[in-house]
Amino acid sequence: MRKTLLLIVAIVLVTIQSCSIHTETLLHKNAEATTEMNIDFREMMGLMMGMVPDSVDAKSQFSELNKLPTEWTSLYDFEKKERKKLTTDPDSVRLMKKMFLKANSENGEIVGISFKQDHFSAKDYEFIDKGDAKDKMPLNNKIFQSWDGKTLTIDTKNFTDEDYKKIGASAGSAEPSKDGEQDMMTKMMQIDITNIIKFETKIKSITGLHDWVQKVDDRTIKITYSSKQLADSQLKFKNEDAQIVIVTE
Repeated sequence: MRKTLLLIVAIVLVTIQSCSIHTETLLHKNAEATTEMNIDFREMMGLMMGMVPDSVDAKSQFSELNKLPTEWTSLYDFEKKERKKLTTDPDSVRLMKKMFLKANSENGEIVGISFKQDHFSAKDYEFIDKGDAKDKMPLNNKIFQSWDGKTLTIDTKNFTDEDYKKIGASAGSAEPSKDGEQDMMTKMMQIDITNIIKFETKIKSITGLHDWVQKVDDRTIKITYSSKQLADSQLKFKNEDAQIVIVTE
């Protein structure tokens, strides 16, 4: 899989430096998960495009977004259109056909990007994690790798900014930036992150507490935080258990 997607996302994040990321995941009874991520940058796009001449460079960088389809398209079909030669590895092809993307528009202007992983299993996540970080879609899969169809164990150490650092680093170079540069880039960004986790069966019990994790109803968990919170080494928590264990019926 190619780094085109992360490069496009990097341009969005680095240029805008402010957006919201809303992810919704349905955990199926068969131990698979379907995840949809929406990156919304309409507010900052409106502000930037209203600025002259500062917005000129930003608008030229956003021309990369025109490469994205406006309807759900599999990563396989997207890559097939962009490249003459595709991977023939059967596992890669199978997963690329279960990964989708699209650009979201409003009044003729692109205001966001959406990504989807359809019915991913633990083995699918493991295969993705073995690949090069530059070639992954910008979805944090670590949270769902433990899902076995009944129990989800959330390691709260996975609430890190590593994924966003990698995305930011990929914007300027194929090689990762130094840690200090990545930290500075992360602190400059204002990314509000919401992760909704829904279960096909009712929640039976929840063990562990964390300030960023809350139960919404008997089938839904909500995780919310921001890039600035992730970058704040002095942030104090009231509840900060290492694990949240959710058992369903």
